[in-house]
Amino acid sequence: MGSSCLVQLQNLSEGDSWSLFSQLAFLGRASEECEALEKIGRKIVSKCKGLPLAAKTLGSLMRFKRTKAEWQTVLDSEIWKLEEAEKGLFPPLLFSLYDLPSTIGRCFSFCAVFPKDYEIKTHVLIKLWMALGYLSSSRSREMEVTGQEYFECLAAHSLFQKFIKDDDVCDLCNLECLNLSWCHSLYRLPRGIGKLINLRHLELEETSSLTELPKGIGKLSSLRTLTKFIVSGDDNNEARNIEMLKNLKHLQGVLCLDGLGNIVSGVEAEKAELKHKEKLIGLTLEFFVQKIEEAMEDHVDDVIEALQPNPNLESLHVLYHQGTRLPSWIMMLMMLTNLRELILRNCEKCENLPPCGNLPSLELLK
Repeated sequence: MGSSCLVQLQNLSEGDSWSLFSQLAFLGRASEECEALEKIGRKIVSKCKGLPLAAKTLGSLMRFKRTKAEWQTVLDSEIWKLEEAEKGLFPPLLFSLYDLPSTIGRCFSFCAVFPKDYEIKTHVLIKLWMALGYLSSSRSREMEVTGQEYFECLAAHSLFQKFIKDDDVCDLCNLECLNLSWCHSLYRLPRGIGKLINLRHLELEETSSLTELPKGIGKLSSLRTLTKFIVSGDDNNEARNIEMLKNLKHLQGVLCLDGLGNIVSGVEAEKAELKHKEKLIGLTLEFFVQKIEEAMEDHVDDVIEALQPNPNLESLHVLYHQGTRLPSWIMMLMMLTNLRELILRNCEKCENLPPCGNLPSLELLK
């Protein structure tokens, strides 16, 4: 159903413009400070010409200017005299751009490579900044955290029309980010992948033809994102041992462990040290294998018991578990107080279910 009627929106009144501006500019200030800045502020608002985005942009900008002298500098700026100032919106955006630190301004300038109205996911943009060397890191501060703060600063200055935060796939970003998701014809990864010591994000969602991983995965100690780890059933395959996960101490986000039915003992599974991966918030334990050996079938309950995650977990999926019982860390739900999503699928042999009514944060149960 469509419409050919064009609705022409009117400009804001002076009072509404001031209300929008002051809510942002005076956020967190004492009333005495607001009173001292109001006279200059109203003069600044009058230059917005009733444009909502102009008022919002200037309000966001002035929130970070603490002194009366800084406010007066904006009011007296030569920017208002530019020819484009007649359009009303140009000066506020220019003020926001000039107000940025050089490190953040560089990140915003990079966005000029995208066409007008281009939509890009927040985390994708941050990873592109990383790949270009625009973000710094230290022992106590991750590049991803710095990038998020830069983005939020740009958003606060109204330099983005809208922004999206989600966990969709990203583009290939040099050697720090490698996205192979949806590559259905991908059968294997290069054996030399362990040489990519700076790789931080490896995304392998929807790679159904990928049935094994090279041993080098365990050398990627900088990894923050690994969406899928495959435990191969081939005795000759180097990556059958789930112990390789032990060295990936910085994993965060969501991880799917595929082929867990190939693990022969709980002792082997415990070496993954999932309970020490504090930044993992989503975990899928998938036990499906084409043919489960009788020896392995005897140990599936021990295997899932040994895969206890960190209590920070928010989402847990258990698929094709062939054991007769669920692990104690699921049954004793006080260990997973942050759990919002619990999905148990194709676990027909399980004889009991956890008392899900004791989960205070649970939102989805299947």
